[in-house]
Amino acid sequence: MIRFRNIDTWVFDLDNTLYPASCRLFDQIDVRMGEFVSNLLGVSYADAKLRQKELYYKHGTTLRGLMLEHGTEPGPFLDHAHSIDYSPVKPDAALVDAIANLPGRKLIFTNGTVRHAEAVMNNLGVTSLFDGVFDIVHADYIPKPRPKPRRILRRHRAQSESTARNGHGHSAGGEPRQSGRRTPQPVKWRHSTRLYPSYHR
Repeated sequence: MIRFRNIDTWVFDLDNTLYPASCRLFDQIDVRMGEFVSNLLGVSYADAKLRQKELYYKHGTTLRGLMLEHGTEPGPFLDHAHSIDYSPVKPDAALVDAIANLPGRKLIFTNGTVRHAEAVMNNLGVTSLFDGVFDIVHADYIPKPRPKPRRILRRHRAQSESTARNGHGHSAGGEPRQSGRRTPQPVKWRHSTRLYPSYHR
């Protein structure tokens, strides 16, 4: 812990970082996104999934593509995508201890919503350990890893020279950038620290 004393703010990704991919929340979210696109465009589910992936690869997220190409309001999409069963995410005493022992503030930065983050945190038992959640709404629906998240962190005094970022995360609406709970990789933001907690599964 001595080597973490200079860290005053920890920024955690949420999905497949605080909980393992074996919970399969994304499987549910993926179905919900397909349903939304199918209903929105009036096409079959199979065709909707093809269109969804086109939007994802072109714009970085399904949501961003729907907003730019179809004028979709983000709220209904996010509400639908995250109306899932969170029971696979179980309390994690080891995670609670690991996060509690980190010095400084702990924040969650997610391409999902605050409601989604709160549901996950409540199930894990870590809600009281975090000082804030910054979601896709705060980022004006521009997802990580684009530059805007760095500016948001700076506005909230999570300065890069004293901030460590943990995890990989998902795109807005749930598309995974990596699968499984993983040891965090170095942040590619300029001047960001490369110190990370060792807890992982």
